[in-house]
Amino acid sequence: MLTRNHRRALIVFVLVVASAFFPSDTHGDIRVVVLNGDPAPGFLAGRFVGFTNTSVNVSGDMAFSASVNVGGVQSAGVFAVLAGVLTPIALEGQLLPDGSGRNFGGAFGSPQINDNGVIAFSANFTGASNYQGIFEYSGGTLGNVVDQSTPVPGMPGAIFSWDPYAPALINNNGEIAFTAAVLSPSVNGPTPTGIFTVSGGVIQTVFTTAGFRLHFSLNNNGDIAFGVPNNGMWLYSGGALTQVVTDAQLGPNPFGSAPAINDAKDIVFLTYGIGCCSGRGGSTSVPIGIVRWRAGSLEKIVTAGDPVPGFSGAVFDTTFGPPTANVSGIAFAASTTSTSAQPVTTLVCEIRNGQLIVAAKENDLIPELGVLTRISSSGPMIDDRQGPMLTFMSETNFGTGVFAAMPALNTLQFPQIANGAGGGGAWVTTILLANRSSSASSATVRFYDASGAPLNVSINGQQLTQVSLSVPGLGVAQFQTDGKGSLAAGWADVQSDQPLSGTALFGFLSSSGSFVSQVGAPAGTPLRALSFFVQSGAGMATGIALANPNTAAASVTFTFVDSNSNTLATASRSIPANGHFAEYIGEMFPSIGSGNFQGKVNIVSTQPLIGLTLLQQGSLFTSLPIIP
Repeated sequence: MLTRNHRRALIVFVLVVASAFFPSDTHGDIRVVVLNGDPAPGFLAGRFVGFTNTSVNVSGDMAFSASVNVGGVQSAGVFAVLAGVLTPIALEGQLLPDGSGRNFGGAFGSPQINDNGVIAFSANFTGASNYQGIFEYSGGTLGNVVDQSTPVPGMPGAIFSWDPYAPALINNNGEIAFTAAVLSPSVNGPTPTGIFTVSGGVIQTVFTTAGFRLHFSLNNNGDIAFGVPNNGMWLYSGGALTQVVTDAQLGPNPFGSAPAINDAKDIVFLTYGIGCCSGRGGSTSVPIGIVRWRAGSLEKIVTAGDPVPGFSGAVFDTTFGPPTANVSGIAFAASTTSTSAQPVTTLVCEIRNGQLIVAAKENDLIPELGVLTRISSSGPMIDDRQGPMLTFMSETNFGTGVFAAMPALNTLQFPQIANGAGGGGAWVTTILLANRSSSASSATVRFYDASGAPLNVSINGQQLTQVSLSVPGLGVAQFQTDGKGSLAAGWADVQSDQPLSGTALFGFLSSSGSFVSQVGAPAGTPLRALSFFVQSGAGMATGIALANPNTAAASVTFTFVDSNSNTLATASRSIPANGHFAEYIGEMFPSIGSGNFQGKVNIVSTQPLIGLTLLQQGSLFTSLPIIP
């Protein structure tokens, strides 16, 4: 058997051969979580040989169940990555936490981890006879939640019976939801199945039917979305059941997977159509797209035939995997159709802030490991809040594994925009975007003020905090603020599904609407340490604009030095998350006084910042480059 080092030693050869047939990309935002053949903690000489879907929380902690080979004997367990450490949660043969002397069996459902690090999962266990139950892991302690000795609400003498690999879902309030069959001697005919919740030790029935397996999802408010064969999609909220989608709207035979529900009660699900059977004759139900139900309305998210970002000429095929969703994103697996330039390729996709992103694809290169050769279509997982991390399973040149991806939108950031009346005229800002890809790009430009809040900017007479536009392949697009309203300043963030270049033009208009001055500056690069030139004199002043494009506030130190690098003064400022700062040097360092002067200001920040320097002489402005 090859060791991991031997495997990596062969990768160079394998990649050279592979690259002759398929173009490959290196993604720094994809990392390995665990691979087949890695040691399985908790087992003596155990090695991983298979995985289920991995649940991830907002902190990046993960939970999954896995098959393990222990000296040629098949075993299993539930594992978690907590603060970066691979940890056994429950293992086949391990004693149950109830002191009964019974042991876990080898059937574990896909676990789920909430943002508090609490993990819920289903499992079977042995003893006098086979039993099943739901378990919870919290703070290093494992406990029983429900098992076959737990009374079924409203059905005396009945017991729960679980699909051996059925999931148990847990939200951030600790509420657990599960689906189970109900075995009762008083029931004739099909076996009832239902969805149930457990909170504070109290079991409640959400819904029961007869003879059908139910697929469902749970959000952090206790709302549940589920499908009922031949009866559409339903929402359980506040103790009430509401049908939100009819069976006809879903398409033929739709319930092979669960819908997804986020904390805003948006429900995302697959729709189905009839497809052919690859030349074998007949037809079958195939997933043809993903749809969102939002406050009574249905919205198309993506459908077969839509173009795939970054794949020239390729479109999505009828091979969508079940979606997952949080309040700001939707994740799913899908495949492309084949083209002369690209074979059929399975993708891990995310829609975030309205942009469709390919987070990972087959043939992506994972450094020191190889390429992703076969991505599982069972569906990537994202956390239930709004973190960007998602997890997925894939085969590689040297085995199957669990991977984590941080989908990165293409981003441009402009540290200064201005619009509105001031100084006897009006300021306008023009954003110019150029598409470096041959595929059309969808871009969203968002504006932020000094506090980090969305900034209203007047464009064509409308007050907008963001602008969406399409940039043709290898083409350009632009928009301009209209100078109306009171003066407002801030910064702009551009996110797109294709790589763009961009420039911001700041223009000052006279009272008659004629340009008095206009200066351009390219998008900035975030830096923790930067400097800028300072020049002052009669009628001349230097100003600095900084933006903090991070989720944490930045503490910033400014050191004013002369042309010989002698320190003259220091100052400090705090820039909020997504905040903006703009000031003239004379305002920042009033002790320096006026007069002719040349030097620079050195900046050190706890967060990477983007910056711009403007040299003003009367009504004329010149942009100066930042010194990295």
